[in-house]
Amino acid sequence: MTQLTLLGEDEMSTADDLRKLVEELVETENTRNHDKANSILADDFIVITRSTGIEQNREELLGAIARSDLAISRRLVSDAFRVIPSEPDDLGAVRSVVTTERRTEPGDESKPWVPIASFRNLHVFEKR
Repeated sequence: MTQLTLLGEDEMSTADDLRKLVEELVETENTRNHDKANSILADDFIVITRSTGIEQNREELLGAIARSDLAISRRLVSDAFRVIPSEPDDLGAVRSVVTTERRTEPGDESKPWVPIASFRNLHVFEKR
């Protein structure tokens, strides 16, 4: 999955700042946190291409986050996270990999997670 994310954050000068934004965005799907996703995505967010090939605009993505499957866990793969330097410095690009997992027995917290899929993403941030 390639994801083009245009975000509006005032302070994002370091790789750690960008990583935090990506982590927060991934976590919004794990928790159905529409409001947090809404605060991260810029008003003029362009599009995300989902794993099925379907493109979603901002409202469609926020709706999908609000209805996300809570039986699936999405995790950012730490060693695949890369900040891509850009000029001018008002842009930031991040390459990430997110894995999805499901419990071997849904709803049973004692059961282990099993991998479902992994998705490569490209996030583009604009400082505003």
